[in-house]
Amino acid sequence: MIFDEPPEAAILNDPDLVFLLNAGNASSGGDGITGGNGTWYDMSGNGKDFAVGYGTPTWRDDYGGVIGFTAADELDSDHFILDLNVSSSDMTNTTMFVVVKNTRSAGVKDFAGILHSRGGGGMSTGIQGTSSLYGAAGPSGNLGYNYGSGTVPWRYNSGLTFPLNKWCLAVVAVDISVGATFYMCDADNGIQTNVHSYSSYGTLGNFRTTRIGRESGGQASGADSNRGWQGDYAMAGMYTRTLNYGEVEKIYNSLKSKYGI
Repeated sequence: MIFDEPPEAAILNDPDLVFLLNAGNASSGGDGITGGNGTWYDMSGNGKDFAVGYGTPTWRDDYGGVIGFTAADELDSDHFILDLNVSSSDMTNTTMFVVVKNTRSAGVKDFAGILHSRGGGGMSTGIQGTSSLYGAAGPSGNLGYNYGSGTVPWRYNSGLTFPLNKWCLAVVAVDISVGATFYMCDADNGIQTNVHSYSSYGTLGNFRTTRIGRESGGQASGADSNRGWQGDYAMAGMYTRTLNYGEVEKIYNSLKSKYGI
């Protein structure tokens, strides 16, 4: 694969990459995404295209290209959706990441879905295959996750805060035999980490219907409303491998100059 920009090489050149969306690359959608129209194309070569069909996420040429999301009532929040179809057997070691700017000064009711998939069943019965990268958008919004059907990781709070009005790289790297490592990378603090030591994630299911910018399910399943992300996305992606500190640092260093993180 030919890389159009240097920062992509550190992310794309990996056989375990499932998908990569990059608003700053025309091959990934670029200025074709306006007012809720168009498709944000996967750059991994796996064909995981996110159709734009909810709200009005809009591309701008800031930083070479970003997509702005608003968070009104949850069902009206801007988001992208696809059926990712990653089998449960590939979910034992997973890394999810986003490059985002949080612009919401007030917190949400509960949390904002950032990269979220919901398996079969219902949350109250223990979802199979629930896996997410989430954070309460706002000055006190922290990075956390859900994973599998275990209750302990449900909305686990890492204590790592999304900076307000600044770009950051947020990463959750999971190995279900030992737990998850969280990374919050930004210009003011460098790379901050938190480890959730945990080895009983319950039942894993396929990583299925996935949303970027909103919780999957949410209000329609009786959950709190207003769980949409408000701010900008530059990138989102996922690996079927648990990235280590050095690998996260490599990605972070490759993005520093472009996004000022």
